[in-house]
Parts: sequence; structure tokens; C-alpha cells
Amino acid sequence: MGADMCGYIVKGPAKLPKNAVELAIKSLKAQRKRLIAGVRKCEVCGQDMAEGGTCSCGWPVIEKETTDYGISMLARNLVDAWAPTYRDCCSRKDPDDPKQIIVFAGDMSWGDDPEGSGYQYLKELINSGIGEVLGIR
Repeated sequence: MGADMCGYIVKGPAKLPKNAVELAIKSLKAQRKRLIAGVRKCEVCGQDMAEGGTCSCGWPVIEKETTDYGISMLARNLVDAWAPTYRDCCSRKDPDDPKQIIVFAGDMSWGDDPEGSGYQYLKELINSGIGEVLGIR
């Protein structure tokens, strides 16, 4: 048994749009609305989820009881941290499109998620759906 490399590679705009925070808030509020309405199918992987649970892929990252303030803080934190500069991250301009950047974050894993800040940030960004809304894929 050995360690595996576990990470995220994403591509997105070098500069986010001016309304990025508003787009992120709108996305998270829609996610909360679906949770309140009882939607239990994961939007990321399609698995059925137990009541009040979180799918193994990480969706949803918010709870039904999340306040508007909590949603706005999560959105602002995720948007403000793009492009990540954590110790476990590296990035470069996309050679095919200089308006885009490619970001990698990860570390060795013995079966669990890497603990690095960059990995955790990209995981939350992607699993929250905010990445997709902002053109980060």
C-alpha cells in the first residue's frame, strides 16, 4: 500500500467579472432553496442523499438553515481567494488563451483528502457550484 497524489486541476478566468460575488450568492441561495424544497439528488454526481446529509462528493456545502449572511460570507470568501496562492497551489497562464489560468492544488494522500488550504479551497469552490457559475471548470 502506498500514497497517491490527490488534487484538483481547474481552468478559469484570470480576472473574475465585477459581479462575481452577486453571481455566487445567487447560486448558493438557489442551492439552499432546493434543499428547503426537499431535493435530495446530488447535482454533482447524481446520487441520492439521506435527509440532511451531504453526498460523498461534497455537495451540498451549505445547509438548509444557512442564513443570508452566511451565504454572502461564503460567496465573498470563495470569490476573493481566486486565483488561489496557497502553499499547495501552483498556477500559470493558459498557453492557448492568456485571459485564462490553469491552477493545480493537491498533495499526497493515504486515502483521505489532502489537508492543504489550496486543495480544500478548490474542493469547496467546485463542489459548491460557484466555480461553474464563474467559468471555473
